[in-house]
Amino acid sequence: MKTFIKFLLLAAAVVFLTWLFVNYASAATVKKNDESIPLGLRAAATRVCALWEFKDLRCRNDLLAIAWQESKFDANAKGDWNGKKFCSLGLMQLNRCSIYSYIHPDMFWNPEKAMFVTLQYLVEHGYPREREFAIRAYNCGYEWARKGCGTSYLFWVDTSSRWYEYPQE
Repeated sequence: MKTFIKFLLLAAAVVFLTWLFVNYASAATVKKNDESIPLGLRAAATRVCALWEFKDLRCRNDLLAIAWQESKFDANAKGDWNGKKFCSLGLMQLNRCSIYSYIHPDMFWNPEKAMFVTLQYLVEHGYPREREFAIRAYNCGYEWARKGCGTSYLFWVDTSSRWYEYPQE
């Protein structure tokens, strides 16, 4: 019986600490991360969403959150190395070694174009109706997302997405 009570107390502590982190620790970073958004990036995300006729801020916030998760807003970021070259490039870490091998190099380095390609991928995978699945598929691919991959990535995108609920530029 004592072991069971200890387990319940431990479980309650874990739940409380998780709630505390999600609601306060990430909120403490809001101002820092909000100020770290490069000039015009928020407007670029808004324009890209408007092209797809998404008028609410959820689309813009999702694109900004994905950009933060993928590159920390670094349009010149280079990610995965396959032994010969960097595969994931730019703000949205588009993978040129597989799915995006056909697109023009400018698409990787131009933030607005990279966001457009990202949103196109999300829409092709059910965004906004199947938002959670589309974001998970963006992170680990369609087949892996069907198997449940990308749930922690989705958690961080959801957490980051709340950071950008500020007035537009």
